[in-house]
Amino acid sequence: MPPIYLDYHATTPVDPRVIDVMTETLTHHFGNASSIDHPYGDRAAAQVKTAKQHLATLIGASPRDILFTSGATESINLAIQGCLRDTPLKILLNPLEHKAVLDTCEAIAQRGQAQLHYLTPTATGQLDLEEIDRYCRQGIDLLCVMAANNEIGTLYPVEAIA
Repeated sequence: MPPIYLDYHATTPVDPRVIDVMTETLTHHFGNASSIDHPYGDRAAAQVKTAKQHLATLIGASPRDILFTSGATESINLAIQGCLRDTPLKILLNPLEHKAVLDTCEAIAQRGQAQLHYLTPTATGQLDLEEIDRYCRQGIDLLCVMAANNEIGTLYPVEAIA
């Protein structure tokens, strides 16, 4: 029997359509999109602009609001550290969050830039909406809850939490 890949929380197969676009881009549009003083950079910048337009349309955003990062950890750091201000943030966390979220929040707390409060999930990873509501009424600046847990698969009621 051939093996079955079940580690989809780590990585997934790439859609063949994405492979086709990436192959075309990496073969024919390989310039630095930030170097727009030559044809290679111009073509690469045009590809990035097109990608941003497609993504923006897909999610109902503006292309100028789309940022590309190297991956999840950089994106998480950008989002959380982008909320920092002069006074410490009050951050409410699901302790089952992605490790990059927990590590980033703990690092800024150690620097005195955040006060961390942790929710109490059930044995199956579910969250108590009343507990979240109590914390929100006390005043928090940032709530970190993923849509779906990458380790145990718990789906969180993001709309209800919002």
